[in-house]
Order: sequence, then C-alpha cells, then structure tokens
Amino acid sequence: MCGACTVLLDGVVVRACLVFAVQANSCVITTIEGVADEDGGSHPVQDAMSRAHGLQCGFCTPGMVMSIIALLERNPDPDDREIREGLSGNLCRCTGYQGIVDAVRIAVRSNGVTNAEQGRPAVALGHVVRRTEDRRLLTGHGQYVDDVRLPGTLQVAFVRSPFPRADIVDIDVSAAERFPGVRAAYTPADLNHLARDMRSTIEIFATSTAPPFRELLASAQVRYVGDPVVMIVADSRYIAEDAAELVDITYAELPPVIGLDAALRDEHIVQAELGTNIAATLSSPPDPRVDDAFAEATFVLDETFEQHRLAEEQAAVAALSSAAPPAASPPRRFSRRCCTSPATSWRQPSRT
Repeated sequence: MCGACTVLLDGVVVRACLVFAVQANSCVITTIEGVADEDGGSHPVQDAMSRAHGLQCGFCTPGMVMSIIALLERNPDPDDREIREGLSGNLCRCTGYQGIVDAVRIAVRSNGVTNAEQGRPAVALGHVVRRTEDRRLLTGHGQYVDDVRLPGTLQVAFVRSPFPRADIVDIDVSAAERFPGVRAAYTPADLNHLARDMRSTIEIFATSTAPPFRELLASAQVRYVGDPVVMIVADSRYIAEDAAELVDITYAELPPVIGLDAALRDEHIVQAELGTNIAATLSSPPDPRVDDAFAEATFVLDETFEQHRLAEEQAAVAALSSAAPPAASPPRRFSRRCCTSPATSWRQPSRT
C-alpha cells in the first residue's frame, strides 16, 4: 500500500485501509489531527517538514508525518539508513525523499522543540521561506479531487491489462452490464472516437512521429501492465470494482519490450502505427562552447541516467449540464467485439 492513510494504533504504525473496525475496538487511534500540542501549535515533526521542504502536493504528507513520529519514538537518533528504512512503507511522488530525510534530521536536532518563527523574511535569499499552504497540508486539511462530492456523482473503475504487451482478441462486458448498480460498461469502440489532441509536451515541441490522436482505451493491443481496456461506471466505487472483475477479456500475449536498449533496437514495435519505438526526437542546435568546455574540463563523467518517475498528473471535478449533445455528435452504439482473428490466448477476467 502507499502509506498515505498511516495512523497509529496504540502507538503502532498501521495502514488504516488494511485495518478492520473490529481490530480497532478499545484501541487508541492517533491521526494527523491529533499530533498538535494542546495550544494547537505544530508538532516538531510537522515544523521540521515545513523547514526542510519535505512536502509538495501534500497527499502523502499526513501518513509520512505519522510514520516519522513513530520512528522517532522507537529510535530517537536514527542514521540515514534507518530513516529511509523507517519510511520505506510510505510512497512520495513529489519530493524525491531527500527533503523528508532532511526533515527527520531537523526533528532530531530540535529535541522536541518547535521553531515558532513562521513569518516571511523581508529578503528571501539565504532564508528558509515557509510555504503558505504548508500548515494546511501538514495538518491533514488538504483537499483533493477524491474529497469533492457532488450530488449524483458516479464512480469509475478500469479493467487493466495484466500483460506488458498483448493483442486483444475479444472483450465481453455483458456480465458487468447486468451487475446491479452498474450504469455503463465502456469498451474502446465506445470512447476512442472522442479522443482529441493528446500529445505530450515533448511531442509538441519535438520532431514527433506520434499521431496527435491517442486511444483513451487500448483497442487492438495493450502496451504495458495496467493499460486500461474497459471502463465501468457505477453508483459506487465498490460496485464498479466488483463489476470490473466480471469483464472477460481474451488476450494473445506478445514478447514484451523491457528497458531502453531493447526499445531502441526496434526488434519489437510497441506502437505499430509509428513503425518505431522512438515517439519523438528532441534536439538542440550544436554549440561549439560545449565541446570546448568538455575539452578543458579536468574531469568528464559519462553516465546514463534512467528516470522512473512519471510526470505529475492533473485531475478535476466538473458538473455537466443536462443540455442535449450537439446535433453533430449524436449518441452512438458500437459492437462490443474488438477482433475475431484466431489466436492462442490467455483468458481470465482482468482485475482492476
């Protein structure tokens, strides 16, 4: 699990999503709202997180703070290895973790004393500048898309590929459509014609071989584990997830393309419409000063770096009006069958 819902159960770190209510009977539960002092001031760990810029979007921050508090209760002076091990159950996509490790060090040095200085210095350069949103995020009062509840809101679950690469032979959503509480089961044929320009920023500014129109749902082929194939819309998330398990998809597994070197060899093309695994080329004009700088440098380091982190995703909640769709875009009904060619396939209802 991601650790965002971490709380203390009788002082022990637990994931709230994995604890049954009966297990918490007669226990003392401490959440992020309960760690401030009696006067409402910040806990030293919260203060340290702000000083070290150990948070950005704040989604993982409450759970991270609770794990740090528990870590320092067990070990008041952990080294870097022990800090990282103690936080290994909490995932963060923003900070790179170094700011969080620095925050633990600051909390240790503070010896339980909170730095009361919260104002902004007249000159920011050379000073720690507290972000205005830090206190809200550090006390668990951040608001995210999942916190917004509009009347009549439906919930969605996706049926995703269990394979890194495979042909989609057949999709059967009939059982899911009959499941009580399901409003719709959308296949690629239902949604992909609605796609607009979905190029990435790199593709817009680079020499791109990728088409501007992308699939919303994988149709002929899945290209990575987790590639969405079917979307279930239901009255609740629980219903949507249960119905998603009833979707029956037949796959014909293909050789996966694993790693940058394998992709560059183009032995297996992940996106057949491109004819290559290189979706875009971004280049800069040559500058002789760069060559001169390397020639004059005392040391030159030649290394390959792989970045596993995805770009930060954006989300929104919107209320749609009940106005009729434009005449040019009437409701359409599509066949549920993707393809009928025979294939040796692996068949099992795909889980979300």
